Amino acid sequence: PQQWSEQHDNVHYIPVVSGDDAEWGGRKGFVHHAVMDDFDSLEFFDIYACGSPVMIDASKKDFMMKNLSVEHFYSDAFT
Repeated sequence: PQQWSEQHDNVHYIPVVSGDDAEWGGRKGFVHHAVMDDFDSLEFFDIYACGSPVMIDASKKDFMMKNLSVEHFYSDAFT
């Protein structure tokens, strides 16, 4: 992903770590919270998500609060 961001102006690689890693200097927390922090509205976006059913449900609910239409949320929940 980092290489893609170096090769394409419209691709941005921003790693987010959910665990407590004292040595990590980047962003921490849930990935979908980082998206929520970075965008005022998701109205004009398509979101593709995969992960646990709990994560998918939480992110879908939160993204809809940022004006994402349910028709633009695509997911694959797995356990």
